[in-house]
Amino acid sequence: MKTDIPIPMTVHYPDTEEGMRELIQKTAGIHADTVSQRIQKLNCPASQKIELLNMVLHQSIT
Repeated sequence: MKTDIPIPMTVHYPDTEEGMRELIQKTAGIHADTVSQRIQKLNCPASQKIELLNMVLHQSIT
């Protein structure tokens, strides 16, 4: 069975505001892709997947 094991990583933060914005955008994109892929893999009807995605989006906004 697959388990999620934390992987240590070192992040060198950007020195500029523009670089920090780019890092934030790329991180958000990776997170969104991961959530989308996990929802797509669920064994449930598409309507439930859409409902779950809407719940995640609503939670992110509030």
